[in-house]
Amino acid sequence: MLNALDILLEQDDELVLFGASVPAPGVPVITSLSPNHGVIDTAVPISITGTGFLVELSGGDAELAISGTGVTLGSIVIVSDILITATATIDVGASLGPRSITVETDDGVSNIALFHVESDSVGGFGAGLGRTRWKKRKLLRRN
Repeated sequence: MLNALDILLEQDDELVLFGASVPAPGVPVITSLSPNHGVIDTAVPISITGTGFLVELSGGDAELAISGTGVTLGSIVIVSDILITATATIDVGASLGPRSITVETDDGVSNIALFHVESDSVGGFGAGLGRTRWKKRKLLRRN
């Protein structure tokens, strides 16, 4: 939820009005998600950074949510007011594409951070949705 904030400044004997949007006080804000992607049939440790993850006055707990099906969040730890860690488990049948991750507290719901589900495909046309995996191989020279 965003609240409008108007700022009135005086400059050279003139009043100048500025408008801005800022998060409502206390509402959690996600600033980064790392990593922001994972491959089907894996469990990916993620870190979410931001502000407002602890609700000290009301004693409420933050909740982490992810949209869609095929990806679940587990091992959720609210490390501090600015850091949450979790594990994103991506099922073998999960559809490819983005998922929305949000943090919810008694004060409101955060902005959205995107987590992308990718395939484990190897090169070729149409493989652009997934990450290409390369294996290092030692070449032996025969004389």
